[in-house]
Amino acid sequence: MELCLDLTKIAEKMGEVPIAAIIVIDDKIKGIGLNAPICLHDATAHAEVMAIRDAGQRVGNYRLPDSTMYITLEPCPMCSGAILHARCKRVVFGATDLKTGTVGGRFNLFKDYPMNHQPKITSGVRAVKVQEELSGYFQRKRILQKEQKRLLRAATLMLEEQTVPITKTKAQANKNKAQDKNKSLKVEAKVETNINLANNNSQLQNSSKLAANSELVMSDHVVNTNNEVKAQILAHETQEQNNNALVSNESSLSSSTTALNTVDIATTGLASEALPATNTQPKTTPVTKDLSAKLGMKKSTAQTRAQKFQLPRQKRIVEQPTLNHHDTDE
Repeated sequence: MELCLDLTKIAEKMGEVPIAAIIVIDDKIKGIGLNAPICLHDATAHAEVMAIRDAGQRVGNYRLPDSTMYITLEPCPMCSGAILHARCKRVVFGATDLKTGTVGGRFNLFKDYPMNHQPKITSGVRAVKVQEELSGYFQRKRILQKEQKRLLRAATLMLEEQTVPITKTKAQANKNKAQDKNKSLKVEAKVETNINLANNNSQLQNSSKLAANSELVMSDHVVNTNNEVKAQILAHETQEQNNNALVSNESSLSSSTTALNTVDIATTGLASEALPATNTQPKTTPVTKDLSAKLGMKKSTAQTRAQKFQLPRQKRIVEQPTLNHHDTDE
């Protein structure tokens, strides 16, 4: 019976009424049964029936003539019939069931009605402990049911507060339908407006992209044009610099030509002054030799410059009349 009390805790954890049964044959446990009609969805799955099924499978026979069944609660009519058909030799139970008990609680099936099998009955074994277990279970179950009902009422009230009240008149119903229709039309209009705005925005974005691309092309063209203008200006400046250089070279050449002419004239005058008044051959003095040497060096330098600029001599030196000793009188 102590083992049956331990098994009732397992049945309670399963959500079943804490009832358990054990079948013993030759001091050995051959069958164990727990109350399981809720779990198995089977109204016949009482602890006594489950124990008889287990023992029959182990023994290999549907008859259990030398068996003793230990049950925490008095058997019901169905379980008493199963005990009768299994030919259990002895039945030991704890608490009495005044509602459905058939072994003395409500009536005694085996004594009041003569049957072909009469098992030995022993009752009241650890009855107080069994009754406490059953009472505690049903008390906890009632508390749980009350809490569930309270939560259900609270949820129902919350839903009622959130739901729209039902209209009682036909006019109110029609009015509500019209309002709903207007709302739906407004929503559709807003949706269409949003779609149009989105299309316009996309078109504006495309046009802005095209404008940006055209601006980029124009900027590239302007840059290329500026580069071409700069190149033309640079070429013009280079050409002007070359022309200025040529003009400066020509001016320097003209000045050098003028200097050479001046030197030639001076040389000619000095030579005429150094000649004597007679028709005889002029005599050369040391001073005359030095002067002529200097003049010759100057002429050679002028000739070297003329050859350097590669200009013809006849264009740069003015022809001077040569002085003979015959012209001295004139």
